[in-house]
Amino acid sequence: MGQQSFSLEMTDIIQNFSESNYAITVELTQKFLEKNPPAVYTENALQILAESYWHLKEYEKSLNFYSRLENNKKNDYYKAMALYYLQ
Repeated sequence: MGQQSFSLEMTDIIQNFSESNYAITVELTQKFLEKNPPAVYTENALQILAESYWHLKEYEKSLNFYSRLENNKKNDYYKAMALYYLQ
């Protein structure tokens, strides 16, 4: 799967998220991560999943994904966001 395909999938995910279609966003994002585990957009996908679950009031699932982001030492932005929601 090429970079362009990743971009198209993420565009669809982000569009649904921005339209507050959180259940659809969760479904699309989970499929994306299953197909592309170490994908270019993995951190973005995890963040979107965490925020979508938060909006769906599924806080345990949300915190699980924020914890995964917090454990990733590569990106300070995601780590800071995760720590904010984990408080």
